Amino acid sequence: MDTQIFLTQQSFTKMKRITSLCLLSILMYCSNLLAQKAVGHFFDINGLPINGYYDPLSYSPEKYIECRPESERDMFGFDIFERGVIYLKDGKQLKGEIKVKRDKLVYKAPTEARTRNIKFKDLDALVLSTDSFFVSQDVYSENKVSKQKLEGANIVQYIASFDGYIFSKYHQLNYNDKATFLVQKEGSERWISFAKTKDYYSVYAKKNLNKKNPNTVRFRNTALAVFDKVDLIKEKIENYDYSTPDMMEMIKTAEYYHKYQNGEAIYFDKYWNETHKQNKAKYTANIISLEDTIWTLDYHQNDTLLYTVQYSSFYPNVKDGLFIAYYPNGNPRKKIYYENNKPEFISTFYENGQDKFKMYTDVAEIRNPKYEFAYFYDENGIDKLTETNEQALKIEDKIQNRTINFLFKDKKLEQSTIKQSEEAYVYQNCSPFYNDFFIRNVEKLQKKFDMEMQFKLLEAYDEGAQGTILVAVDINEKGKIQGHKLLNSLHPELDRIVNKFMNGRAVMNYKFKSLKFNNNLEIVIPFVFKIDNFHINSPNHYWYDPWFHNQMQWHMQQQQFQQNIPSPPSFNF
Repeated sequence: MDTQIFLTQQSFTKMKRITSLCLLSILMYCSNLLAQKAVGHFFDINGLPINGYYDPLSYSPEKYIECRPESERDMFGFDIFERGVIYLKDGKQLKGEIKVKRDKLVYKAPTEARTRNIKFKDLDALVLSTDSFFVSQDVYSENKVSKQKLEGANIVQYIASFDGYIFSKYHQLNYNDKATFLVQKEGSERWISFAKTKDYYSVYAKKNLNKKNPNTVRFRNTALAVFDKVDLIKEKIENYDYSTPDMMEMIKTAEYYHKYQNGEAIYFDKYWNETHKQNKAKYTANIISLEDTIWTLDYHQNDTLLYTVQYSSFYPNVKDGLFIAYYPNGNPRKKIYYENNKPEFISTFYENGQDKFKMYTDVAEIRNPKYEFAYFYDENGIDKLTETNEQALKIEDKIQNRTINFLFKDKKLEQSTIKQSEEAYVYQNCSPFYNDFFIRNVEKLQKKFDMEMQFKLLEAYDEGAQGTILVAVDINEKGKIQGHKLLNSLHPELDRIVNKFMNGRAVMNYKFKSLKFNNNLEIVIPFVFKIDNFHINSPNHYWYDPWFHNQMQWHMQQQQFQQNIPSPPSFNF
């Protein structure tokens, strides 16, 4: 039977002592981390077009090289040192590298090679990477008959606070750890747990969710009591559409609804991780409307409007409706219409706001997309696309200083090439036939990356550096990689990892088999870096980076509380 878990007010008081702690973000390299990175005209291995700019909020490749830190996992799944701060009960603070084990921390000081073990029972709180925790021995398990104090100290992670509630996660660190979500109401000393429904342990149980199961009933009753003010959540809870795996979506939806009602902004760091610290934010978003289930958000960098995006849900975020990217002058640069995260059409514009081209993509065939163009205007406003069976058009890629040749058949894009010389052309990957071929070969590259590219992410990991590096790869007529270029920068450490791999013997000697080329080919391979630890979620890192923030304490306690905020830790050692 699932348990009811709660903590004493003393535990929460400990948590409040480190409420405003934050990492000092390293502000260098920002010039290479602009939201709208100009990269030129390319097609990636999925056949997805990159029309001049890399936009992290709209680029969603199906296939990519997945990059994760070097694995040192023990039997409990905790694998990597992270830089952070340990707060001991005796008042001491230890800054250094920390690894989480089942019942202890492994700590390594900056100037020492040896490690030491620190028991949870000796901790008051800790900060790992971009997340904050408090440690409590006042954790209880309660069922219908009795209440029993759990043995040892336990880690509790702060999530968010709004509308008179504080949300956290209790980590009982074992091999199959599934964190228990907790909520505390203003003025209460008790943390209430959300019961764990059956589908929390199995992805297949969702179809067979038993509405009469005691845990299902308890989850539903607790969720209705907490989220009763948010109709779009309440209705799904009543209809059993929400269960334990949906907790983060429920919390984020309720938090954004609170921000919408109160006109509060959402803040993001330079890697598009959400942060609750305004002074650490590089980008901001404002919810400008909520109609039915569609949220419309505007994203800014300083005073410059970057994007307008419509979503139907959060965590993970699902694009439904219009995505607009803007030029610095405020004119639309690109519009994409999405249906359940799948693009139906893409329109692009010149900087003066004039139409450039509009193309439709077959949503059902997104792996092998076929692009049918409605129009293709030149800079004089003349539609160059006709109804002829076959037609060649050119587009100037001013970013890469080259001319792209498009070949259309019945207004469908069949071929894209770059003229290398009078006789030689470099072909781009826009053919459905090539897509399957490239995807198979990139899957082989993924295996080589896993086998030969071991790395540790220290600085990048600590900063929460997640995201995509686009690598343009040249393949000669024999199928061998003869060169590459990084089209964007994510973090210097990650950039070096990709360059080292692409320049290494394994890749330079790797041959794309099963197809004979008459000319050189150009493809773009996405290298997607993900942080995946017991407390950090990476699949959709644009939306959540939990952190203590000044909104956490209730307004009546704010002045008194802020007098006790310690200085932020620094990791420049």
